[in-house]
Amino acid sequence: MSTGASCMDCNFAQYDALKNIAQARKSCRTFSARPLPEDLVQKVLDIAMLSPYASGRKNWAVRTVSDSATIANAADLVQTHCAALSADVRDDMRDAFKTYAANFVAFRTAPVLLVTEFRVVPALSLMTGGNQEIVRWERENFIKSISCVSMLILLAAESLQLGACCMTGPLLVHDGLSRLFKVRESREIGALIALGYKSQENNNG
Repeated sequence: MSTGASCMDCNFAQYDALKNIAQARKSCRTFSARPLPEDLVQKVLDIAMLSPYASGRKNWAVRTVSDSATIANAADLVQTHCAALSADVRDDMRDAFKTYAANFVAFRTAPVLLVTEFRVVPALSLMTGGNQEIVRWERENFIKSISCVSMLILLAAESLQLGACCMTGPLLVHDGLSRLFKVRESREIGALIALGYKSQENNNG
């Protein structure tokens, strides 16, 4: 089929709309104190649920955390861990680490946290007797899949003119966050995604 014929089959209006959303999307690290309506959060989740996933399985979920005390406790947990970790950082790099690690608690001001969760389900590794190379490959498959969910959340948020930031830095204290958010033991956290109205003084990047 010629290039011209292919282009005739394309819907460029939808392409342009998606491109505009993707170009406009920036990581939002400061949020307005304005509460986020549940129906807007649900719209974001509705898009997330359409994500492709390894083997077409639904061995994942997106947890919504909107309790301000829980979000503050999560930020405190990460901040305390990073403060302790800084003692192990080289003296000449400690200040740089502290500046970098400050980004790990940027979700503190968000009215909502979306916590992506996934479960590693052995399949090929069972067939190969627990081959460690296959075990690693299998786990990476699910990590990559949950990343697709996160990307759809970010694009959905931008389409609604909401601020969002996908964060994996806080996972330095993964187990503590899992307990705080009551994540099932069989699941892991893929990312924390801060969600809310953009602050006028937003620090995007």
